[in-house]
Amino acid sequence: MGISNDDTQRCVPKLGYFGGLATKRAADARAQALLSTVHEIQATGFVRLKDITDELNRRGVPAARGGNRWHRSGVARLLTRLRALERDLFVGGR
Repeated sequence: MGISNDDTQRCVPKLGYFGGLATKRAADARAQALLSTVHEIQATGFVRLKDITDELNRRGVPAARGGNRWHRSGVARLLTRLRALERDLFVGGR
């Protein structure tokens, strides 16, 4: 006999709504913590993703999930999250 696929699938815990919400809140908090650094980098003339990525790495800013290097995709996600947070604050959403 053995365990069918259906039985093993039921054993896998799922984060569900509250786990996803906690992850989003943690990412929002991380983005908020980096807001002044990103604005400072942009104010000095670094506006392209590659330039911002290089500057974050040069400054030794730890990447998300404890990584030691930033990648353009992570910077793009960070900038998208920061724009959303700023929009929500401006509109009075939170």
